[in-house]
Amino acid sequence: MARSFGSPTTSRIWLHPLAVFLVSVATYYLTLPRSITLEDAGLFQMVCHLGGLSHPPGYPLYTLLCQNFVKLPLFEPGVVAGNLLSGVFAALAVSLFHHLCYLKRGRLFAWVASLSFAFSATFWSQAIIIEVYTLAVLMFVICWWCTETFVRTGSLRFFYLLGFLYGLALCNHWPLMLLSTPPLLILLWGRRDLLLASFVRPQFWVISILSLLAGLLPYLSLLDPDPEIAVYGGIDSVADFVRYVTRAMYHDGHGVAGLSDRIAYAIWLVKESVVQPGLWAAPVVLFGIWLGLRNLTKNYVLFLLATYLGSTFILLSMISFDYEYFYRAIFKPYPVIAYLAVAFWFALGVEGAGGWLTRNTGRRFAPQLVSALAVSLVFVGNLSANNRRDDSMAAHYAAAVLEALDDDSTLFVYGDFETALFGYLVLVEGVQTDVELREWESLVFSNRLTSAFASDERKMDAASQYIDTSANTVYSIDKRLAPFTDLGLVYRFNRGGEPATRVLPELDEFVAYLLDLSSQGLITDPHERYHAFHLLIRFSRLYFAYALESGLHQTEVGNRIGQLQATFPGKLVTLEVMLLRKLVSPQNRGALLALAAQAELEIPEVVSNKSLAVFYEYYGRILKFEPEDAAIAMTYFEKSIDVYPSTQNTSICPLRSLAQQHGFKSDNVLNFGDVACP
Repeated sequence: MARSFGSPTTSRIWLHPLAVFLVSVATYYLTLPRSITLEDAGLFQMVCHLGGLSHPPGYPLYTLLCQNFVKLPLFEPGVVAGNLLSGVFAALAVSLFHHLCYLKRGRLFAWVASLSFAFSATFWSQAIIIEVYTLAVLMFVICWWCTETFVRTGSLRFFYLLGFLYGLALCNHWPLMLLSTPPLLILLWGRRDLLLASFVRPQFWVISILSLLAGLLPYLSLLDPDPEIAVYGGIDSVADFVRYVTRAMYHDGHGVAGLSDRIAYAIWLVKESVVQPGLWAAPVVLFGIWLGLRNLTKNYVLFLLATYLGSTFILLSMISFDYEYFYRAIFKPYPVIAYLAVAFWFALGVEGAGGWLTRNTGRRFAPQLVSALAVSLVFVGNLSANNRRDDSMAAHYAAAVLEALDDDSTLFVYGDFETALFGYLVLVEGVQTDVELREWESLVFSNRLTSAFASDERKMDAASQYIDTSANTVYSIDKRLAPFTDLGLVYRFNRGGEPATRVLPELDEFVAYLLDLSSQGLITDPHERYHAFHLLIRFSRLYFAYALESGLHQTEVGNRIGQLQATFPGKLVTLEVMLLRKLVSPQNRGALLALAAQAELEIPEVVSNKSLAVFYEYYGRILKFEPEDAAIAMTYFEKSIDVYPSTQNTSICPLRSLAQQHGFKSDNVLNFGDVACP
């Protein structure tokens, strides 16, 4: 029977939430990574340990809490304290969620809802890494509890407290909190009479506004003109502050994304939502939604629906991501607050199944057995992907790069992954402290050569002047150095007389390690899988170039090339090298087509739309060689443009040429008719 919101008389009401907290935080601690990971981990670790500003909007509440948490004497230096803080926030959110569910539906329901949420795929993944999302969930649940308490008691003290807590929530992740505000307003509708009566009292407005402003006070901590770490530099003016907090320098759209991408994301979001407890649980979630529509009050049905829609479909309508693996990985944690509703519906479905078994079998303990089985399946089903205790790929990658550098050298980094990763290892853990880190775009580090907002030309000029006059050996993560020697994971500025490629033993060892991880499917984190895919492309290019330039086709690098060619990235680079170096001939055309056909069977989900388009283009270009198969070549050029419909797609010109030569009709030729071809 549903339980109304009242004050239970027993003082032991919090023992069950405490038990949920302990189970959850122990699980998170046992499965969290012990070494640095990707995403924003390195940046948050630097900000927490060294001070400074995280990326916009700054997350001041999280930053203040984290900077104090990592300094506790309980922790040894490293990533564990920062990762564990996410677990603590998550466990607190889960325990309070348990309490709210208990007051609404009873104890057994609360256990199923809270633990299924604690062990759900996305929430668990965020509870074991240093991130802001579990604090966002905790702040929403606290505001939910405060709103329910105000509605139940009618005491304006809780409304004023809600204003303060809401302000704090905005200090962590204001976009997600704003998207999750409608469900709180739906709950407040139950006390609209009291609120309307209070609107005429000036005292009500004064206290409400002051409460909200008090909650927003952590934003003042962003006012630092010269922080050690800051993505865009210090904040010492109102204009800088507004630009930072509003995320004005970011945009969430992409040139190729269109309606088809939004539709694909909508379908993906539905799938992601119902399988949060596990693939098997989708019917249980749908059953729970049906039971909720039948049995819950209209107000609560709307509350759950608004909670779900806020950071899923409403958010989706505001951004424009290409539908591909990398952007799905970025989007993946955004709906963590929405998944509270999924956990509630899942618990309703489990409750309904247990009740049905009791009615049809007469077994009194059927609900308990069904509930225990359901929670166990959620835990077991999501354990393998979220047990990252031994996850060390990112740390191995960074260590391999740093070991390859000369003493007293400079490493230019670029991109969120590498900048944060190397920054953490060098500046926090003290690895290779003789290496000077600089960021190409003048981001993150305080030794920036220009303003972060300088033009690209100004930044490149400043970097070039530094490189030309520096006594250090200069390296770069990407190809902006000219000329350079390609070492695989890093490029070294070539001051003259050095070969274009080199294979270093320490980097070759990392190739073997990466191939082993990939072949055994041991890389489970989406960001690491994406990074590993592109590392294999880089290494494949290095080894092919090294072999061709050194005449070492079947000697010291031959075995490694063979291992790389067993992967999709290796096959892609093989086609690339043969085409770009004009090595395709009637004699090897058949072998290359066989390689392309095999690669097509192995296309991984991690491949980007642009890389897939390149693969289809290569396939089509090989088919154009004698004996030409024009019709099939057209098919692959069409595929290339379909997956990457951009004027930058170099399949447009060969497609147009074939269409003109053979009289083929093509919508893509018409759509990109204004593209200039040589």
